[in-house]
Amino acid sequence: MKKVLVIAEDKMLQSSMEEILEAEGYLVLSAPGGAKCVPIAKREAADLIICDITSSRIDGYGVIRHLRADKSLDRIPLIFIAPGSSSADVRTGMELGADDFLTKPVELADLSMAVATRLNRFDAIKCASQKSVNRADNKGKRIQNDTVMVKVDKRQELIKVSDILLIKARGGNSMVSLHTGLNLTVRRPLKKWLAVLPDTLFMGINRSTVVNISRIEKMEKWFKNSYVILLKHHDDRLVISRRYFRRIRERLGA
Repeated sequence: MKKVLVIAEDKMLQSSMEEILEAEGYLVLSAPGGAKCVPIAKREAADLIICDITSSRIDGYGVIRHLRADKSLDRIPLIFIAPGSSSADVRTGMELGADDFLTKPVELADLSMAVATRLNRFDAIKCASQKSVNRADNKGKRIQNDTVMVKVDKRQELIKVSDILLIKARGGNSMVSLHTGLNLTVRRPLKKWLAVLPDTLFMGINRSTVVNISRIEKMEKWFKNSYVILLKHHDDRLVISRRYFRRIRERLGA
């Protein structure tokens, strides 16, 4: 049974959502707005979080910031509820890392669809990540427990494949950026990385860059026929063509 955490100060809204989601077969937990919701979210290990940004104890966007700043919660699907359909409210929430939004008054069909869609997509990403343990590395060996051994300078390091945000070619080497903010110069060309990485999670966006598509936070129009990608825990904007934009959308099922 999937576990959904509802964060809201509005008791009537909270009760209504609990009733709707329980009828859909979910285990529903509740938490008040504010920073205290973070330890509750961590303790309960919810599969999805719904957050009402009109919380009275703290700026509702602050709740999203707290949740997304925690490494153990930053990948859990998060749906926020805005007081209206203001484009500014929606844009702010999505830029902070929310996966979807609903507006008040919340419609039954919209709530059910949003929760089911986000849970299904998250399950698909987790399944793809799990399959990476069966991928062969460039030596013909198998990646064990989502990890791969790489050579950094003169030492060997073990890194998690799912921690990789992007890889850029650097001559015969590559620059590997991790979600922790660490950048490693690895003695492995991009071509050999492509032989290791699960194509369900990683995709080339040009001849010199591969990204972890499960870490994409936002894609938006740039100039003319180009777009930009923003990755979670990565500040740089990655410019891509319309062709790659379409391929990523297809891969993500968007």
